[in-house]
Amino acid sequence: MADITPLDRITEILASGSRSELARLLDVHRSTVSGWDNPERRAKGMRGTIPEKYVRAVVRIAAAKGVPVAIQDLFPEPKKS
Repeated sequence: MADITPLDRITEILASGSRSELARLLDVHRSTVSGWDNPERRAKGMRGTIPEKYVRAVVRIAAAKGVPVAIQDLFPEPKKS
């Protein structure tokens, strides 16, 4: 089973699982959001994370929707040894 990434969690929390809807909420093209899950477009270990420049917007959107977002939702869990 694949790990659930911060992008997966935030997409589910804010956009009912729709990356197109998440892109609309963030006012970016859907390919931008899709690129966050593409290991060829992200630095090693950053696949599935939300770029720092969008974290504040994610928090604002969550607050506006009255949806709780925890810090654990925004960042990947540390790898277990």
